Amino acid sequence: MPYPSIQNNIILGPVAVVVGANRHKIPASPYRSKSNYLPVDMVPETGAAFFATQVFTPDNNALNIVDMKLKYVVRDSLFSEAYTEIDCTVTKPDYGLIEVYIPADIMSKPGLHLASIQIYNLDGKLIYQCPRYLEITPKVTSVNRPVTIAEVRFALRDFPELNSLLNDVEFSDNEIAHCITKPVETWNSMLPDVGQYDIHNFPWRQTHINATIGELLRIAGYNYMRNQLPYSSGGLSVDDKNKGPSYIQLAEQESQKFKMFCQERKFEANIMGGFIWMPGPYDRV
Repeated sequence: MPYPSIQNNIILGPVAVVVGANRHKIPASPYRSKSNYLPVDMVPETGAAFFATQVFTPDNNALNIVDMKLKYVVRDSLFSEAYTEIDCTVTKPDYGLIEVYIPADIMSKPGLHLASIQIYNLDGKLIYQCPRYLEITPKVTSVNRPVTIAEVRFALRDFPELNSLLNDVEFSDNEIAHCITKPVETWNSMLPDVGQYDIHNFPWRQTHINATIGELLRIAGYNYMRNQLPYSSGGLSVDDKNKGPSYIQLAEQESQKFKMFCQERKFEANIMGGFIWMPGPYDRV
């Protein structure tokens, strides 16, 4: 689909910039991972989205995509083999820069989706793919509102202006996205199997948020323990990474609470599923 020539940018506030007829470029999140591993693209529910992104090699260098054809592929859900393919427009092939236009209503299921940018050569052979997440942000009027990255970040108060020691966020968008998937996978893997859920329809939102925070504390705790190195200089002692055990302890508490919650809900569903109404001659007695 051809793109109109880029017009003079018209600022619409912090959310979008007009770049052509009915197309508004969505800026990247300021909290994306700087290492570009499993980045998160964000688009609104049922609305047309137009965003730019960059393709990187595993060693975090821009990928040269001269004479390549690229497709943006999105899985409908974790348990469905259905997917959507969208052609990408290459803007600066030497630097791996592309643009993606998602027409309105082509993807209407809010929440996190597994996605990838697939790269084909001139013969149409898939030669490389860059995994990523796509978050379709639910509308305020949506009845089903899956947990979003922004909600988890707000629950943690993880913002640069509030992290006086870090002066940055502690968790990138892709780390939060990864951890949002874990509670759902835990539920689906626990016995008894009384029903499977997806990221988009897990019904217990607050429990999902708390369990996600537990997963984030766990991965952060591992990182702190791996990088802890106390040192002293000029009479000043520094041990700023000595937070691993505390984080792991909090993570274990959240994990145990979530597992107990799952066991109780599964027990309840299993009991309710063990009874069935059989009509007979005495059903009105």
